Amino acid sequence: MQAIWQIYKNVVFEFGQPLSPRLNFAIITAHNPLGELCSAGQNAMLDRVLQRDITALGVPYRSLFGCDSTKSHMEKSWAIAIDKEIAITLAKNHKQNALYWVADDQLYLVPALMVGVQEEYIGRFSDKVISINAQLSVS
Repeated sequence: MQAIWQIYKNVVFEFGQPLSPRLNFAIITAHNPLGELCSAGQNAMLDRVLQRDITALGVPYRSLFGCDSTKSHMEKSWAIAIDKEIAITLAKNHKQNALYWVADDQLYLVPALMVGVQEEYIGRFSDKVISINAQLSVS
């Protein structure tokens, strides 16, 4: 589990619209539940279910991609303006090991289903943004 936690800590983000540095939000994906790689079709279906659940919350959200530093692995994700406890529950419901929490431009890696790890500060969110791609859809 420590190896996958390290991978999660080395994330960068690509998204279509800048977010206010004063906004607190969670970043959650539905891709690859429990860290198991799924096909593109499976991940797309899982993402649609997550987006439906987010829409039902009636809160602001934006699409983005969580990536490794080389962008060789990218997961469609959502920045969601919700309470951290609700975010953890949402991540657990979608079988995610962890989620990211952003508060005042500070980025934290938060366990959801992972055990044996603690929430960890991993840097300034703005330092983890590698590009803003205007071609990405914004919901």
